Amino acid sequence: MAMRALRLAMLALALGTGLTSYAQITNPAPYCVGSYDDANGFLVPHYISNVSFGTLSNNTGTNQYAAPHYAYYNTITAPSVAKGSTYALSVSHSAGASIHFLAVYIDFNKNNSFADPGERVLQQTINGAVTNPATANVVIPASAVTGTTRMRVMVFEDDDYTWVAGNLNASPCTTDATGTFDWGETEDYNINITGGGPAIPLPTAAFTAAPTTTNINSTVAFTDNSTGTPTSWKWTYTPNTVTFVNGTSNTSANPQVQFTAAGNYTAKLVVFNAGGGDSLTQNNYIQVNAGPSAPVAAFTANPVNGTVATSIALTDQSLNLPTAWKWAFTPNTVNYQNGTNSASKNPVVKCTVPGVYAVQLVVTNALGKDSVTKTGYLNITSVPLVDFMAASTTGTTTSTIVFYDMSSVMASRRKWSFSPATIQYAQGSDSSSATAVRFMAPGVYSVKLTVEHGGKTDSAVKTDYIHIVQAPTGLEEWVSVKENLVYPNPAHEKLYLNPALEGADIGIFDVSGREVARFSGVAGSITLPALQRGVYFLRIAQHGQTLHHKLKIEP
Repeated sequence: MAMRALRLAMLALALGTGLTSYAQITNPAPYCVGSYDDANGFLVPHYISNVSFGTLSNNTGTNQYAAPHYAYYNTITAPSVAKGSTYALSVSHSAGASIHFLAVYIDFNKNNSFADPGERVLQQTINGAVTNPATANVVIPASAVTGTTRMRVMVFEDDDYTWVAGNLNASPCTTDATGTFDWGETEDYNINITGGGPAIPLPTAAFTAAPTTTNINSTVAFTDNSTGTPTSWKWTYTPNTVTFVNGTSNTSANPQVQFTAAGNYTAKLVVFNAGGGDSLTQNNYIQVNAGPSAPVAAFTANPVNGTVATSIALTDQSLNLPTAWKWAFTPNTVNYQNGTNSASKNPVVKCTVPGVYAVQLVVTNALGKDSVTKTGYLNITSVPLVDFMAASTTGTTTSTIVFYDMSSVMASRRKWSFSPATIQYAQGSDSSSATAVRFMAPGVYSVKLTVEHGGKTDSAVKTDYIHIVQAPTGLEEWVSVKENLVYPNPAHEKLYLNPALEGADIGIFDVSGREVARFSGVAGSITLPALQRGVYFLRIAQHGQTLHHKLKIEP
């Protein structure tokens, strides 16, 4: 604050006390007031010297108005501006070498407010030397209300507004922390909006670029694909390390651009026609690499652990755009899959012999080559002689879980065993067949499969493999644990029932609501009638509860 007071004192000495007062109409009604407090009595030369718009050109002097630093020029002939047409706006001003705003508003919809979208037609946020005059091309929108309306021109500086609050958008009214702006001047003018020609459709911004991945100082061609026949264009890039080439600029319809630094660039296009404007921003649209150089080899494999039956996908992750690849494996006992080979960018292989494999990738482009070798990278085992899996490893005390023999040998005999042995075989299976098992007590079960083949016996054990909880009671509780009440689904000739359904009544309905079959007091399973393929619905009734269940039938 001490620095601010010193600056104000120096300005007061420089200006003296003899500011010229101009005849002015100081009542802005019915519009808001833009008033100023002269910053503790000091007057600072933030003033408007000329406003030109259409046929309007008004010189307003080279000094600041006296308080309230506002003038409404309602006796000057209002310029006529036509909807859909574009007019040059110019504001000359003085504000010293300081942070300040210049803004112009037009009340296009004549609602006695300048705060509606699109009504701020010019803004400059100036830090340091003044850009003078401030200019803009103003398109009178097709939606504007015809007749006389108000245009407001402002130039001001305000410590509370711009420095403390950090606000980067000017306001047409007094909105700072102290109730006024510190220094500035406001002028209001009448303008006359005429009907103009027919409404012009707004443009819709669209664009493409080629290429979107490039190198530093390579040329990228941008193509405007906007609809609605735009008449002006403005391109911006973030970051702004770009150069326009081949006679184009940021206002060209189809500029050609060279990016001068590596990175990801966001591109924005703003388009206008006489009806208005539109914009499109494409984030991280252009990827710019540091430039052509020799490749740097890198790759990954998925998975890195498997069996001789596992397909392994190698993915090239090399830098600097290699154009050729060469893969090698040690030992070299691999088969390429899916039409790939050792020169593919991303080959798929199967290792045909168990062991630990090293993998090497050599990549090449026009500027050189590079290689990387990963030793001990792939760990390959044999396909297990005996193996199995369960359709589900969790269930309830009434669940039926199906087990599948996944062994790589042809069994002459097999035997399933469970620990604890509180199980029942279901669906006509037993310990020597493809097994469906019901677990009768809650707990954690281990499963063992023993297979006889070629006069030998081998086995596989999965410890703590199946986890069983107590079955709920009642249909609603069954639904809450999402347990299957009927299976399989889709069904064929037979439909197996969860033991929880013992004694239930079951009706089968088609999609029209017609009952096509009914079963009473069911248990175990039901034989389905001959039905057409499609979707049906079960209505299950038991102990006063009813549940509806969708069923798909495939004959």
